[in-house]
Amino acid sequence: HDCRILELNFTGASILDKNRVDLVKSLFTLFISKDTLPEFNDFFKKVFSTQLKQICEVKLIIKELPFLFVHIEGVILTDKETCLITVVDITGQKQAEKIQNENQIYLETVINTVLDGIILSDQDGNFEIFNKKMEEISGYTKEEANQDNFIIDKLFTSKEQQIKVGSIIKKLFKEGGTNFEETKIKSKSGDMKYVLIATSVLTKNDKPYILSAYNDITKRKHAEKEKYKYEEQLSRYKNLESLGVLAGGISHNFNNLLMGIFGNIELALLKINDPHTSRYLSEALNMRDRVIGLTGQLLTFSRGGSPLKEKGYLYPLVENIIKFALSGSDINCCFDIEENLPPCNFDTNQISQVINGIILNARHSMPEGGVIDVLACNTFLNKNEIAPLPEGMYIKISIKDSGSGISSDIISRIFDPFFTTSTKSSGLGLTVAYSIILNHDGMINAESLPGNGSTINIYLPALAESIENHKNKVDQVHTGTGTIIIMDDESIIRMSLSEILISMGYHVIQMEDGKGVISFLNGEPNEGHKIKGVILDLVIPGGMGGKATALEIRKISPDIPVFAISGYSNDPVMVNSTDFGFTASLSKPFSISDLADLLNRHLSEP
Repeated sequence: HDCRILELNFTGASILDKNRVDLVKSLFTLFISKDTLPEFNDFFKKVFSTQLKQICEVKLIIKELPFLFVHIEGVILTDKETCLITVVDITGQKQAEKIQNENQIYLETVINTVLDGIILSDQDGNFEIFNKKMEEISGYTKEEANQDNFIIDKLFTSKEQQIKVGSIIKKLFKEGGTNFEETKIKSKSGDMKYVLIATSVLTKNDKPYILSAYNDITKRKHAEKEKYKYEEQLSRYKNLESLGVLAGGISHNFNNLLMGIFGNIELALLKINDPHTSRYLSEALNMRDRVIGLTGQLLTFSRGGSPLKEKGYLYPLVENIIKFALSGSDINCCFDIEENLPPCNFDTNQISQVINGIILNARHSMPEGGVIDVLACNTFLNKNEIAPLPEGMYIKISIKDSGSGISSDIISRIFDPFFTTSTKSSGLGLTVAYSIILNHDGMINAESLPGNGSTINIYLPALAESIENHKNKVDQVHTGTGTIIIMDDESIIRMSLSEILISMGYHVIQMEDGKGVISFLNGEPNEGHKIKGVILDLVIPGGMGGKATALEIRKISPDIPVFAISGYSNDPVMVNSTDFGFTASLSKPFSISDLADLLNRHLSEP
């Protein structure tokens, strides 16, 4: 009768959060919140007065918790002096009722602040929930969405999608569970968005509902595409490295042979008097630039060095190349060139090769004629805007044709070695272009829509300073006296180069490797020769090459002119010869005029 606890089970002790032994003989009313104590007292009195089961709900005060809602049932035992009380924790139920009955606004706020679009609809397509995020993803308001077949007619526009949605809903009604589906939906603006949809069926008030959560993954998908593009570029770069090892070696050997062949042709032209024979030799010599261009294509694959870059302006060079490449065709070209484009570092021959290759592809795509639009402008690129270019100023050249375009399933492969869709192409043109632009610290990419033509974009680093335009090159002649040492492992090159230098007035000493050169120079005072210069081939298989020989020469004579020659025109020594102890460099195959120009610049009488 005084509400003291006589006995309780372990669950009761757990609810009150005290030791079971300590609770015996303590007042139960000490645990009841003051605001519900009157209700409990009334309940307790009725249990004894009526001798019938009574129920009530009260709040218990428990340490470290605000309170617990409990459901209490009380009955009198057979002795009629003791009351058995059953306590059930209904805190969770009460909190749920509070959210449901008293805080609907809070629930709506929670639903509208989640990062997923939430839809709750009945089988007839009526939306009970269509949260703010779903409005943002779809572009439709809840009112607009409450139309017949909104999901089918507005979001999923393809027949295949519509059939699949219907199939998923039927399966969920039959088997339950949750279905996850990654797909695309069409927003009100017409944009396609990637979404991950989680769909399940639930029952509310004995009525089935379809609950769907739409997670917008469009940005993630775009990021994955950019990552894929970057990985493709990296893979293409590695493929070019492998091909470059082979191509560089072939080109070097080929250039050595060309040096011997064209050198002897030039010598023959100097000595022959027969006009008919001279004409034939001149025609053969005129093929030199074309053959050098072919070996140049192979050399661009070699990753052993950089192009022979010089500071210069791309325009009007690019414009002239394009006009020449289109001469005799039914294609019109429109130029949109930004005024005062800054200069950049580039290899004229290689950039010409890139532009020619792109124009050739454009001509093939427009066999009946068309239009090519050329845009050139100065542009600033942010970091990672065009992978893998660093942030900075670039010259952008865009060449757009009006041909048939490139399908999406092959556009990622057009820069791969030997890939082509044309019977007139070797499949190396764009691969060479890619390698050249990469070696210029730039980037080249393609854009296309089938039926709407293709656009090739080239990005080259811009220079901040302005420069003077170069004058046109003219044939050079040279005469001199003294001795020049030639070192080359190819006898035909030693012979032809010796004859050329002798014709200029020099005495020539031939050596096969660097050890012979060093030995001769160490004994020079006893030989009576006035050494005017040394010409060294960089690569001597099995012997001392030009680079090592030049370092030894500098120990003997720091001031003697030393020239590097090589079939590897993009070798670092050829690009920056002075950094390796050389006076200058000359790429094989070179002409008599090229050699004369070199000697005029670096050899002086005495």
